[in-house]
Amino acid sequence: MNATTGATVQTVTAGVGGTFGFTGLPDGPYWVFAGVDEYSDGIFGVPMRPWGALGSAAAPTSVVVDGAGLYAANFALAGASELEPNDTPEGSDELLPDGYMIGTFSGANDVDFFRLRIRVVSNYLIEAVGHVGACGWAVEADPILTLFTAGGTQLSSNDDIDYDNNDYCSRLSGTLPVGDYLVRLSGYGSGRYAVSVRRQ
Repeated sequence: MNATTGATVQTVTAGVGGTFGFTGLPDGPYWVFAGVDEYSDGIFGVPMRPWGALGSAAAPTSVVVDGAGLYAANFALAGASELEPNDTPEGSDELLPDGYMIGTFSGANDVDFFRLRIRVVSNYLIEAVGHVGACGWAVEADPILTLFTAGGTQLSSNDDIDYDNNDYCSRLSGTLPVGDYLVRLSGYGSGRYAVSVRRQ
């Protein structure tokens, strides 16, 4: 992924032992993300499946290509977790389309911001679910999901997917033009959640 524009440049399948390589990259800074296709369904970056980046998924470390050569990008995959402090737009963590982030509310006043870079016009599903169990139950958050433009204009918001049936997770869906956006997560108390974005 081009670290300047946020555009996906190449996607490859890792070989034995997780080895991978990219060829023909123009000079410049790049982020390297990886995920596990656990069910051979061509889907990765799904909450709770291994997903991450060089550095961290929340704040990737750039690999700067400067001429022909080999550039190392070695990292382990686990669950992608938020990087605090991310309670202001200026401190937003990265949230990739077809990726996810695990977060925690320390209390009712805690908010988390994520930067979403859309580089392909499409319909996107943005969803906040319980980290492991059902939203709003036990230690899982009751999240409120709000989408803003990069400039702070609110575009949409959702509290509960289905309040009457005790589904306290949140979901937004719609066509997003190319641009940068802010995703804000807030809640009614402490708890854990996973926020994800998928291109439909």
